Amino acid sequence: MRNISNSILIFAEWEEQLHYFKQVVYEIGIKSCQLANVFPGQVNLVVLGGNLPKDKKTLAFADRIYHYPAAELKHFDVRTYTQVISQLIKEIKPNIVLLGATPLGRILAPRIASRLEVGLTADCTALEIDNTGLLQQIRPAFGGNIMATIVAKKTRPQMATVRPHVFSKDFAADLVCKKNPTIIKKRLIFPLETQAVKIIQTMVNDTKLVNIEEAKILVSFGKGIGKKENIKKIYQLAEQLKAQVSCSRAIVEAGWMNHAYQVGQSGKIVSPDLYIAIGISGAVQHLVGIRSSKKIVAINIDKEAPIFQLADLGIVGDYEEVLPELLNSLIS
Repeated sequence: MRNISNSILIFAEWEEQLHYFKQVVYEIGIKSCQLANVFPGQVNLVVLGGNLPKDKKTLAFADRIYHYPAAELKHFDVRTYTQVISQLIKEIKPNIVLLGATPLGRILAPRIASRLEVGLTADCTALEIDNTGLLQQIRPAFGGNIMATIVAKKTRPQMATVRPHVFSKDFAADLVCKKNPTIIKKRLIFPLETQAVKIIQTMVNDTKLVNIEEAKILVSFGKGIGKKENIKKIYQLAEQLKAQVSCSRAIVEAGWMNHAYQVGQSGKIVSPDLYIAIGISGAVQHLVGIRSSKKIVAINIDKEAPIFQLADLGIVGDYEEVLPELLNSLIS
C-alpha cells in the first residue's frame, strides 16, 4: 500500500446488548496515544453498527471516529466486517492497525490481514515505535519462555492484536489523551458480501462466571503450597481480603483448578490493584500475565525465585508459617 499516513486505526469492538466498548479498546487507545507521541500522527477509531456513547470524553484518546451506523452491521459477521474495515483501511491508509485479542478480534484480524496481503502479529503484550514509524510488536514465544520482537519492514499497514489488560486503562491520568474526537459518519457505498451467518436471536448471559481479569485483588497460588488439600487455606485468605482466587499453569495441569482460574500467557492476563503470589516461582509466561498489576506481593521459600524480580514486596519463607500470621492480622 502506497502513500501511507502516520495514523493508527483501532477497531472498536462494541457490545451492542450491553452498550459499551470492550475494555481493551480503551487500553489500546491509551497506548496508541503514547505511540503517536513518539511518531506523530492521528489515533482513529472505526465503529461498526450500534450507537456511540453520548459522552465523547470516554473516547478522549481518539482524533477521529469513523462510525458506520448501518443496520446491516449491527451484529458481527466476519465477511461484512472484513469487507468494510479493509475498504476503510484502503481509503485512509493508516500506518498501524490494532485490534483487541478477543475471541472476535482473533477471528477478524487475520482475515483483514489476508485481504490486504500484510502480516499480522497476534497476542502482543507490548508495543513500541521508533521515530521512523516502525512498530515493534512484542509477544511471548516458545510457550512463553522468550519474548519475541517482531517488525514488518516491507508491508503496510502494520497489524497486530493486543492481549487485554496488558496496558493501563487509566486514561484520565494521561495528558496525551485529552482530545475532542471528530465523529465521521460513513455510509455503505458498496454492496455488502453475502453474510456468513444469519442471527436468529441474541441472548445476554447474565450468569455470574469466574472472571479473574476484572478482579481488584487476586490471591494466586502455585505448586509451592504442597498438596491440593491446602487450597482451602488460600480461600481463607481470599475471603478475608474480599479477593478472587487464581492459580499458576502448574495447578491447572495437575487438575487441581479449572483453566478459568489460570494466570499467565496461556491463561488470563490480569491487572489487579493487588496480586498476591503464594508458592509461585515465576516462569516467564506467568510474569507476562501479571506485570500490569499495580502491586505484587510474593511469598516463596526460594529466595532465588524469579517472581521476586517483579514483586513490590517479597517474603522469603514457608507460606504455611506466613499465612497464619497474615490471616490473624487481617482478622484482628
